[in-house]
Amino acid sequence: MFISRLRVHGFKRLQHMEVGLSDLTVLVGPNSSGKTALLEAVRVLSRSADRALAQAVADLGGMVAVMSRGGDGLGPHFALRVPVTSSRVALYELTLRTVQSTHEVETEELWSGLAGVEHADLAFGFGLLHGVRVVDPELRGWDPRLGLERQETLLSDRPPGGSWVDELRAALASIAFYGPVDAGPDAPIRLPQQVRPARLPRPSGEYLASTLQYKRSRDRWMFDRLEGVLRTAYPGFEGLDFEPVAAGSIMLTWSERGKVYYANELSEGTLRFLLLASLLLTTELPALVLIDEPEVSLHPELLCLLSDLLQDASSRTQLLVATQSPELISWLKPEQIVVLDLDDEGWCQATPGDQLNLEDWLKDYTLGQLWTKGVIGGRS
Repeated sequence: MFISRLRVHGFKRLQHMEVGLSDLTVLVGPNSSGKTALLEAVRVLSRSADRALAQAVADLGGMVAVMSRGGDGLGPHFALRVPVTSSRVALYELTLRTVQSTHEVETEELWSGLAGVEHADLAFGFGLLHGVRVVDPELRGWDPRLGLERQETLLSDRPPGGSWVDELRAALASIAFYGPVDAGPDAPIRLPQQVRPARLPRPSGEYLASTLQYKRSRDRWMFDRLEGVLRTAYPGFEGLDFEPVAAGSIMLTWSERGKVYYANELSEGTLRFLLLASLLLTTELPALVLIDEPEVSLHPELLCLLSDLLQDASSRTQLLVATQSPELISWLKPEQIVVLDLDDEGWCQATPGDQLNLEDWLKDYTLGQLWTKGVIGGRS
């Protein structure tokens, strides 16, 4: 587990949101309930650790689009609780404020303490009123470059030094986000792709062919598992291959019942399932993978296999998934879901699935059926 607890304040519909995360956490709820906003909040934190906070805010439409409408007027506040070792945890907090048409970091703090103990020690901190404080002895000699340009974080400014702070920053920056991939006629996932040593496909579908080719040559066990999943999902499937089409370029091919199909001939659902399966059947994954609406274009029968892939991948990384699919959550346990609803003022509120007391209900119904019936909430 990378992040054990996440708190977000003043970010879109997340006015007062706090949620615990497990190895696999699936967010369920209606449209505009805050599922994607929660994923976006984590992405902002991730990009802030990679010195791309300003770009992350701009990509979301700027501070006007990011801040909660009708809230308390304060800038977005993010807080993470991260296990560092079996006995210690780190607490990272970041607050932004609006300055003219852009943002700046108002406060930023990193604490470290014993798990289960309220007291924690400050590693470093920044506040507009008090400047920079560097306390942790492991950070001795670090002279932060403020430059009065406070659109990026101190955490991203820390030069590598082998401390636990560097490991935290690297893990946070590694977080990957996958939404419903564009599988239209001219989408990258359908086109010839340059050969490169890629371990993961890009969210756009680029590098998918290279990722699969890399698995076949460097991680054959995972590649064979992937083809086994595809045989279960698609009766008649025989295998994947990679046909050279130009200097340094290959085209993904799909063999089925003695016929060969190119990537541009496959259905949108097949390409999206192939991308997700390739991602989840990877030996070394980022510290956290965010997946938004993985069910898009997938036949309901594939969602059982997708659930198995999510469960399997959660043994190698942490997953945070947002879905609107009752079929997908039918294969999950209550402790793996978080139900999102809107309160009377339109703010998102979260209810962990293990607090819903569903034991008697689950004797006769699946989680998906209980969601459809409105028993667990998360409905319009």
